[in-house]
Amino acid sequence: MRRNRKTFLYFLLLCLVSVNLSACKKNNKEESVNNSMEITDSSSKNKDFKVNNDEEKNISSSVKAILDCIYGGNENDVNRYFTQSYLKMKNDFLSSIVNKEKHMISMKGDFQTLKLVSGRDIYSAEDIVNEYAKTYLENVSKIHDYIIDNLDQDGEYALVSIKIRPIAGASEIKDSQGARIQVFGDEGDDTIIRESDNTSPQETKSLLELKLFSTYYGQMDQVPSFSDQEKTINFKLKKNDNEYKLDPAEYKKLIEQARDETYSKDKKESGDSIPESKEYEIASKESGQKSER
Repeated sequence: MRRNRKTFLYFLLLCLVSVNLSACKKNNKEESVNNSMEITDSSSKNKDFKVNNDEEKNISSSVKAILDCIYGGNENDVNRYFTQSYLKMKNDFLSSIVNKEKHMISMKGDFQTLKLVSGRDIYSAEDIVNEYAKTYLENVSKIHDYIIDNLDQDGEYALVSIKIRPIAGASEIKDSQGARIQVFGDEGDDTIIRESDNTSPQETKSLLELKLFSTYYGQMDQVPSFSDQEKTINFKLKKNDNEYKLDPAEYKKLIEQARDETYSKDKKESGDSIPESKEYEIASKESGQKSER
């Protein structure tokens, strides 16, 4: 009887051990599967946008050189960062501004015959528009300050997000009236319109506005007013060998988006100090804050 009892207890103990072992095995298997799924999900999520440290340095080096050129006016040794000659891209953009203004101004007349006349001074429409386009681009190069907010990679492209305070375009036009006395003395619009004798008063007024703009920001070297709000600009660079380069479409985007048609409460004059150098801030990709692409 005692022997049978011992046998029964031994059998019961064996069953309990087997159950525990099976449960542990099952739990370990489930945990392994779950971990595997987590790793797979994470790998899939970040696969297209992972930038290693060496590649990040390579991308940020190109970005800084490009932005220092467009927003800082440093055009030395920049051709390597553009998909075509930087001078060609710049001149093509200038031509696009000139053609746009010509079309807008001369809708009612022949652009070649338009002019501004003030006393003994005569300014051709062609010269006024060309000077305006040049000054428009120069104003963008006075932005200087920007923050590199995020760098990502998608195949052969580097995806870049930056923050700037854009030019307040409405204030830009308003402030340029400060050049009126220097250009036209005490002559009013009516006198200039009559002496210029163009097809319509509106054409003369448009030329007058462009002339004041290029004088104020060009000859008088005034710094434009900037928006009170930061703006995010997203653009991309294409990889070419070990260099990341900007193409004409993205170049145009960086210039056009650097200006908003807003007024600024903050008047920034040319007497304000402009930093000779700046520190670049690259936001941590681990923060989880991704800009919209």
